[in-house]
Amino acid sequence: MARRKAPRTPCPPRRAAPPAKTAKKPQGALALEPASILQAEARGDRAALADLANRAHDAILYDLALSALDALERLGHPEAETIRKKRAQILVQSGRCAAALPILKELAAAHPEDAIIGALLAEALYKANQRTEAVAQLARLPQLSLPQQIQLCTWLEEIGQRAEAEARLRAVLAEDPAALGAA
Repeated sequence: MARRKAPRTPCPPRRAAPPAKTAKKPQGALALEPASILQAEARGDRAALADLANRAHDAILYDLALSALDALERLGHPEAETIRKKRAQILVQSGRCAAALPILKELAAAHPEDAIIGALLAEALYKANQRTEAVAQLARLPQLSLPQQIQLCTWLEEIGQRAEAEARLRAVLAEDPAALGAA
């Protein structure tokens, strides 16, 4: 006896996608939108602008965060260097490394001991295809974390310095044999 095929039924309708997740707005905080920047700037509210920039950065709304930093600079924020550091970080994270490089080079020259700025500069150089300079910058940092040491070895190999990469990796493993499992 031949089997009968079941009648074809159309696919069930797709459900609507859940609403996009947005950063939670603390009570009394400005909404994450350009109009909020204008309102806070008009009031001269530096604290609200700084909060808005941080929340926009956390929500990966980089252009909004940069706009809030622009407004802070126009108001003459007393921590101008902190704003520049935040701007550079956002530019690197958003893939605009060429724009971040002049800021980071200036900050690194003014604060050669700042490992965060130095590591961010190395990352920006690497992403801007200035690999040799990135390796030199990362190698200059006084204290490299384990991930940074492994990153340096990877970058060294990428620029053709395999022997140095292997020597550094052997030194890391000699210092901490458990590092191989942690990496």
